[in-house]
Amino acid sequence: MKRIQRTDLIVLKSEKSGENHRLVTMFTENFGLVRALAFGASGSRSRMRATSAPYCRSDGELYHDPVKDLWRITDLNGKNLYDGIRGNLKKFYTVSFMSEVVLKTYGGGDERVYKLFAKTLDLIDRSDNDKEVGILLILYLWRYLWMNGVLPDLSECSHCGRDIMRGESVFYKGDGLFCCSGCISSSSLELNQQAIEYLYKTSTMTYEKALSVESDESSLISLNKCLIMIVQALVEYPLKSLKSGGAFI
Repeated sequence: MKRIQRTDLIVLKSEKSGENHRLVTMFTENFGLVRALAFGASGSRSRMRATSAPYCRSDGELYHDPVKDLWRITDLNGKNLYDGIRGNLKKFYTVSFMSEVVLKTYGGGDERVYKLFAKTLDLIDRSDNDKEVGILLILYLWRYLWMNGVLPDLSECSHCGRDIMRGESVFYKGDGLFCCSGCISSSSLELNQQAIEYLYKTSTMTYEKALSVESDESSLISLNKCLIMIVQALVEYPLKSLKSGGAFI
């Protein structure tokens, strides 16, 4: 591997290191998650002061020491600072949740996840209403689960094994699997057929086409809760973004 690398990247986390430096965790297109030192980035005159902040997208130049396996940021050419995300609590906490999931799953395990993540951030940043932001999160999480190979089967009860018929609701019990109406518990979350049809109908669409598909509010609320629960079970750790911003996600 060459010592100097260029890659498209999005900053997920940025911490002060020493007096003027920053330790930056980035989601990169070519190398997955990378933790690198940005010398002088905390200084008031640094070119990297703004671009090393969370949720900034850049064309970055990185130096890699293969012997010590250490990374250093030598340049961040900002492409999008996502000001629209910072100015809206719904957008900010939604992206914070997405970022934390990426960090907990070490980049998602699939190179396509970066492009999906970047595309979702672009659309959330430009969105002009909170409902659309919520729909984008649903579309993102369903695709994220598929890319990680952990998409739940909604056509068969995971407990009794019987086929779930078209028009029948399925129920999530919090274990990453779905069951039929005969195997539910008092705490099960229902996904009715409208919600299931919405998932399957939009799963092969582009975001732009999927956003035009109508769905009732109750189905979207159930999908949001259910997909967040599935991702939380997958991560296996309490997510700080849900604790601090759950009311907005």
